[in-house]
Amino acid sequence: MSTADAAPLSARPLRLLTLLLLVGCGGGDAPAPAGGGAGGSPAPAPATDPSEPWFEESAEAAGLDFLHVSGADPERLFLPEIVCGGAALLDYDGDGDLDLYCVQGGRIPTPLAEVSTDRLYRNRGDGTFEDVTTEAGAGVRGYGMGCAANDFDGDGDIDIFVSNVGPNVLLRNRGDGTFEQVPDAAGAAGDQLTASASFFDADADGDLDLFVTEYVGWSIAGEIACSTPRMGHDYCQPNNYQSPTADHLYRNDAGRFVDVTEESGIGRARGNGLGVVTGDFDGDGRLDLFVANDGTHNHHWLQTSPWVFEERGLTAGTAVNMQGRVEAGMGVAAIDIDGDDDLDLFLSHLLQESNTLYLDQGGYYDDATDRYGLGGSSMPYTGFGLGFHDFDLDGDLDLFVANGRVMAPVENVPADPYEEPNLLYEFEAGRFRVVTPRGGTSPEIVETSRGAAFGDVDNDGDVDIVVVNRDGRLSYLRNRREALSDHHWVTFDVREGSGAFAQQAQVRLEAGGRRQTRVVDPHSSYASSNDPRAHFGLGAVDAIDGVEVRWADGTVERFAAPPVDRIVRLIRGEGESR
Repeated sequence: MSTADAAPLSARPLRLLTLLLLVGCGGGDAPAPAGGGAGGSPAPAPATDPSEPWFEESAEAAGLDFLHVSGADPERLFLPEIVCGGAALLDYDGDGDLDLYCVQGGRIPTPLAEVSTDRLYRNRGDGTFEDVTTEAGAGVRGYGMGCAANDFDGDGDIDIFVSNVGPNVLLRNRGDGTFEQVPDAAGAAGDQLTASASFFDADADGDLDLFVTEYVGWSIAGEIACSTPRMGHDYCQPNNYQSPTADHLYRNDAGRFVDVTEESGIGRARGNGLGVVTGDFDGDGRLDLFVANDGTHNHHWLQTSPWVFEERGLTAGTAVNMQGRVEAGMGVAAIDIDGDDDLDLFLSHLLQESNTLYLDQGGYYDDATDRYGLGGSSMPYTGFGLGFHDFDLDGDLDLFVANGRVMAPVENVPADPYEEPNLLYEFEAGRFRVVTPRGGTSPEIVETSRGAAFGDVDNDGDVDIVVVNRDGRLSYLRNRREALSDHHWVTFDVREGSGAFAQQAQVRLEAGGRRQTRVVDPHSSYASSNDPRAHFGLGAVDAIDGVEVRWADGTVERFAAPPVDRIVRLIRGEGESR
């Protein structure tokens, strides 16, 4: 981790004292002032001039007919209905194409036999998909929240963990195009309201452990009634339930998950957990965790010794925003936004709070939201799924945020009171600028969007987006930028010697006098799972100078520079050790 930009040690206690005073004066529960972003009240980031849409809505043409159902009944609303919906892009059959798994909601408390199943779509490789849910054995029933896809049993095939209201489900990939449901989710079934999940190798022993966020200690019997002036009956905020929960950490012991929540320290902090990301946030070689909490302090878990985690959100500066306010965290990403080789954090939030960017400054974080143009532009929206990717292949990371309210507006109520347009940002001259039309499509898509999954679905070199829309049809946003420019690209499929994806490997590419870095980790956004391959846009540069992989255990290999405009597999042990 770079410490070149770290503040002097004498400055840190003053900053921390200021932060604690703000929280202690009641700012933690106060709403952010309307019209102001984190750390001030800037003008919204200017939008780019209207241009050719970056994406084309292609779900119907591709045969993706998934229709999400929350089961909402205006006479009796249940909290899970307003935050559900996730998807996974995964190559379940190993043919090199990304397939799609969609998590279904249902109706609370309808018997499971009457609930629609989750859906699995196989990518035919010709731009279309076929529904293979039944023949693949992927038809999970339950009230689904989200999912995570990875190889939990180390056999080279991608498995699927589904987070539910009540018992979670684990689908083991048999390797023959079918799945089997593992009893008790191999020990990780639980019985709470689980939102997001992340597979990660916490102890560097070669197998994947599991972390899940628990939203609220919720039950049908404990549901309460809330209302708004215009809509009447409406969804409650999570703090109305006064039931924050502890998230759960599971250790993988030979394919069986053992709950180590308490002994690891994770059980010592409670919150309303929604999004989660993993990464080595303090540069000590051990993987850490960050949880976006909805209306409670975010949790910044550092692994201080094997299987021992300490919550450092307040001292790190990531528990609240610069104003000392607790925000409603939903989606989250860990990304090196300023190119200094450490992981920054970005969270999506409730309207009138702004989304928040935390820059790692060598052990503590600065709220840099407004500095990067991300404050005012997000104030009118409620963000969920999100992703930083080089959508236009120019060598800079852009940003997409899927939006949708959780509380009905008090005026100008549309047919769907929770629908909002999504936001697409282009990185330009050190700031993010809103792309118009909003969300990058024409016409604009206005839905109640939740989970978003990112990946090169058609293998043409640019990153596409799948969005689950609450009580709406799936959005498949096919990227058109590669066809609209002469920009080059390269994608790396990074594998361990066993053939498994090289989780948490850092891929560093040098081209045209610039260096770019990507981390192999499909788990970010909100309740969703992404393409694990490392995608790089190169702009007009048509040759790569070098490629280096820093594996999760710290060893480094340099690989021969491949030609551009292709997908390249990098296998551990086949490079030159450094």
